[in-house]
Amino acid sequence: MGATTAYSSPSATKSVLIGGTFANNTGSSVNLTVQVFDNSASTEVGLAGKIPVPNGSSFVISDAGKTVLESSDEIRIYCDSANAIDATLSILTGVS
Repeated sequence: MGATTAYSSPSATKSVLIGGTFANNTGSSVNLTVQVFDNSASTEVGLAGKIPVPNGSSFVISDAGKTVLESSDEIRIYCDSANAIDATLSILTGVS
């Protein structure tokens, strides 16, 4: 499946990804990949790769590490099943 952009940092603004929860809303296991798209370098960096998320379960990005997003950077979600993941992100915006 293609990427779904879960968040895009506003232009001329920095944001910080504090954490996130990715819940499987299907009746079977799915594989989840979460990446940051660095707009200035036009590259993707993985936060979590091909994580199996069983039905009725979720994957949590801990608040132990923070990810700084520059202007127009994106959080992208890939899943091997369409409409299988509900994502909730904790993001601090307007960071200088």
